[in-house]
Amino acid sequence: MQDIADLISVKRQYVHKIETGKENKSFSDIQLTNIAETLGVDVGYFFQDNTASISNDRLHFRSVSIPNYIRERAKIYAEDFITVCLYVKNYIEPLGLEFPHFHLDEHCDIIHIASDSIHKSEIERISIMVREYLGLGLGPISNMVRVLETSGAVICTASEISSKVDAFCNDDILPIVMRNDSKSPVRCRFDLAHELGHLIMHKGITNDVQENPLIEKQANHFASCFLLPRETFIAEFPTFSKARVPWDLLLEMKLRWKVSIAALIMRAHDLELISDRARQKAFMHISHKGWRTCEPADKPDHPKYIELEQPELINSAVNLIKNTHADFLPSMKEELKLSSSVLKSILGMPELSSADFETKKITLQVVEN
Repeated sequence: MQDIADLISVKRQYVHKIETGKENKSFSDIQLTNIAETLGVDVGYFFQDNTASISNDRLHFRSVSIPNYIRERAKIYAEDFITVCLYVKNYIEPLGLEFPHFHLDEHCDIIHIASDSIHKSEIERISIMVREYLGLGLGPISNMVRVLETSGAVICTASEISSKVDAFCNDDILPIVMRNDSKSPVRCRFDLAHELGHLIMHKGITNDVQENPLIEKQANHFASCFLLPRETFIAEFPTFSKARVPWDLLLEMKLRWKVSIAALIMRAHDLELISDRARQKAFMHISHKGWRTCEPADKPDHPKYIELEQPELINSAVNLIKNTHADFLPSMKEELKLSSSVLKSILGMPELSSADFETKKITLQVVEN
């Protein structure tokens, strides 16, 4: 609010009064134009109906301590993303194509999952059911983004919302997962598995901590079970000795399964393969080495760096439509009242140029024989 006030040379209280409608005040046309340009939207964006309104209480965030203003920012970004998806959908359906439908929750028996208990054995069973339905077997999952997209969830990268937001999801209109790619690729994969757990187990459930206190832990447990199936994990996990943690073997396992070393240790402890003391010792070492945020193979300069998986569904649809409708991107910009820079961010297509969003003028030229 202070930034907006500074931008248009008024006091913060003036902006607050307009936002709350406490006084009959309004922005001037010049002020609105300045605000719109700064936010990357057209002035008409502020006055159009919101056709993609979603519920605040059904945005599932991994952390329960995220401030309300960040939740509101995330909600607005998610609604803009859904609006873009619906716009794209209007074009691909006449071409005989459509987004995949998300119905994993219909194929899983989740009636025994209550929000006041972890239900570890039930969640373990559901994770195996999902793997079986998707034909994933019990080995490592090569691409979590593709698992979600082929299952019907649409993924958007939204790291500019806040560093406090790892990822979140919503399925009010269509199943979306918003992720923050500022973390390591393996932690991004865990976030996606966590959101998949929400989409399967928590349809229609609010994020109210008092009403549903344990759904974040349930989604965490689903992600751990889904990425590291019990049977295979027990067979592969290396033996810990009292004197030494086998870090070299844990790194090999990380590279094979594409999960963090921390997640491997937590899964081993959960399956009672290591003791409380061994887990504590391992995490003391992780903290000492600075691996809480950046483990070996998390940076591109590592010889065995694990690449960040990129969304493909919207990107592929846009490229397909561009080839058949020359006015697609200019029409999107005009109708949705979003700037080309905002649309490139939402679409995850930085390779697009501003010219791609401008209407091409057809000119005729006289040629003499």
